[in-house]
Parts: sequence; C-alpha cells; structure tokens
Amino acid sequence: PAKDHISLRGIGSEPQTAAVYSTAGVKIIEQTVADGSVINISHLPEGVYILRCGNRVAKIVKQL
Repeated sequence: PAKDHISLRGIGSEPQTAAVYSTAGVKIIEQTVADGSVINISHLPEGVYILRCGNRVAKIVKQL
C-alpha cells in the first residue's frame, strides 16, 4: 500500500511516460519518469488505482 507517493525503481534510465488510472479507466495523473522518480499521490482518495509505465502495469492501493 502507498500513502503519499509511489517510488519507481527498475524502469531504466530512459525517460518514460507513467500514468495513474482509476479502476474506471479514467487517467488521473500523467508524468514523465525515469528510474528513481516519485509520483505524488497524496491528493488522491483512498482506493485502488492502476499504474502504467511503458509496457508495465501495476495495481496501487492508496491508504490514508
């Protein structure tokens, strides 16, 4: 579970686009990232989200 941010590791040094989606498929956040980047999710309500970065997809659980 994540609370305030998501740290991205192992995605390579080349910049990529990362996006966070609601479970309904609505894009909430999009930013350019590289290995070690952080995505701020502190403003999101508690719930489940989908993170897509390049060809990788992960589930995020936001807790208060």
